[in-house]
Amino acid sequence: MGTNAGNNNTSEGGGNTFVGWSAGAGATSADESTFMGSRAGENALGVNNSFFGVSAGQFSSAGNGNVFFGNSSGKDNTGNYNTFVGRNSGENNTADKNTFIGENSGQNNTSGRRNVFVGSSSGIANTVSNDLTFIGFEAGFNNTTGRSNFFSGSQAGFTNTTGTNNSFMGYQSGFFNDRGNYNTFTGSGHGNINGEENSFFGYNAGNTLTAGKSNTFIGNSSGSTVSSGTNITLIGSNSTSTSGLSNAIAIGAGTDVRFNNHLILGNNDIKVGIGLSGDPTGPTAPLEINTSGTNLSGLKFTDLKATSPTSVSNVTKVLTLNNGGDVIWGEIPIGTGPLLHN
Repeated sequence: MGTNAGNNNTSEGGGNTFVGWSAGAGATSADESTFMGSRAGENALGVNNSFFGVSAGQFSSAGNGNVFFGNSSGKDNTGNYNTFVGRNSGENNTADKNTFIGENSGQNNTSGRRNVFVGSSSGIANTVSNDLTFIGFEAGFNNTTGRSNFFSGSQAGFTNTTGTNNSFMGYQSGFFNDRGNYNTFTGSGHGNINGEENSFFGYNAGNTLTAGKSNTFIGNSSGSTVSSGTNITLIGSNSTSTSGLSNAIAIGAGTDVRFNNHLILGNNDIKVGIGLSGDPTGPTAPLEINTSGTNLSGLKFTDLKATSPTSVSNVTKVLTLNNGGDVIWGEIPIGTGPLLHN
């Protein structure tokens, strides 16, 4: 239906519906296909295709089982079993089993397969990469050869070009990641550029990291001022560390670790209780230990025994206990005998 619609479709093609000026005009062997729109499927030769929109699948000279909806969607497609919805979506595709939904989504994809792009201009620069999932406005906008990435959120992974096996979730999550691999970011505003194997969870977590590896930041703005480092673990809102550290841990809101191989547990107001779960008062000192046994401290030194040699002699001050169980600094007379017993 329409001027020149199905004009040259031969007897080889059957079960077709062509609606619009020149729709399927050159589709000589198209079979069981539906083309609706001016020049839709004009030169399509495949079977079981459905093209809707002006110039949808216009030059799709090969390819079967495709569904294109939108002006110029799948215009030059030669791949199979693709679904493109939106103007210019999958316009230059030559590969199979892609799903592009949104204006300009996957527009420049050529040989990339098994990709899912949902959102205006999502995956627009991708050409050859496979197994990508980009969901959101301009998600994965600059991805060219990075493979096996999952970006969900408006402009998530926006700058990524060659980074692979990344998962970014949230508004502008992983926005500046360019070449970094194996990263997981959940929450908006992560600034990693080429760091690898990092995991950031929370708004602005790791926001300024540019070149770090194997770091874990959990909590709102955790590690937000850390620019580099390796094996740093920060847990808690605004927890942080000095940049460039290795094997450093800070646990608790506002905690700050400043040296390699250090663990900071809680900020300066925290009291830590061991064996005090459910205690009505909780710990009353920076560290309080409750044991299930009687007259036991709950402390054990693996390499320090009563038989170990003393480090100093003629001491008069020692650590001892008061009646409340607090460890205090005490004094004893010289020469009263050994201080430790089996």
